[in-house]
Amino acid sequence: MKKTVLTAMLVVGAVGMNAQEIRNTLSKENIRPLECEHIQKIDLANQDTIEYVYCGFQNAKYTSIVDIGSVFISSQASLDELIDALKTALKLKTENSSLTYAFSAAGSEFNTYDFNKVALYIQDGRKYTSISMKNLAKWIEYLETIQL
Repeated sequence: MKKTVLTAMLVVGAVGMNAQEIRNTLSKENIRPLECEHIQKIDLANQDTIEYVYCGFQNAKYTSIVDIGSVFISSQASLDELIDALKTALKLKTENSSLTYAFSAAGSEFNTYDFNKVALYIQDGRKYTSISMKNLAKWIEYLETIQL
């Protein structure tokens, strides 16, 4: 009986703790290979609100297991920096497809290579994917709609 009551108290406590936070998805966009969400989290206990953009992708190294990499943007300054860098990469690659260009933004690495004339590589640690220039333009358009 004591174990049942204790278990019930733990479950009620855990549910109560989860109710301390509200998570709202403000926007969502699937731009292959990225799945992006603009999230707002409200901490009711501290009356604090945070917003961020999370773009997840399947690690291109694996096809039979789930191994998710991400680009995580938590401030307007980081978002603006990423957008500017992505625009530069798109412009340079469009003007000269054999150009190699690399930059870091939002905690991730981005590269264009001379051997791939139509893609931008995104790397999160050892996880990577590539996005076509067409979808890169769509990603930039989506990111430009967000205010953090």
